[in-house]
Amino acid sequence: MTYLPTLGSGVGGVLTLGHTGELVPFLLDLAERLDDDEAVGEALAEIADLRDRVRRECDLDDLGHAERALDDRAVRLIESLGHGVTTLDSRQGVHAIQQARRIAAEAHRIAEVATAYADRLAAGAHRAA
Repeated sequence: MTYLPTLGSGVGGVLTLGHTGELVPFLLDLAERLDDDEAVGEALAEIADLRDRVRRECDLDDLGHAERALDDRAVRLIESLGHGVTTLDSRQGVHAIQQARRIAAEAHRIAEVATAYADRLAAGAHRAA
């Protein structure tokens, strides 16, 4: 299981953060619950309606509150499915220690790569100026 985004690079060496590892379990759970729980289907329909309102509000120079309502509704659905947070192992044991160290090492690697990427962008901007 991955706890953090996966580093990658896109077209032209642009740094990317992949979230597939986090999304797959969520989508599988969502699909399963869609058949069993009518409220999930209703929530998805509400999210789709709010998304349409957001698009219409964009044409009105972002007047309105649909985007905030859309975000709130999506967060509530994610949390209701139990995917809003990942609880780490809190027991005193080898697994919890290894889990915490793997996360720390990956976070450190992401920070190093992102810092190097920012430095490369800054150097390019400095040369262009």
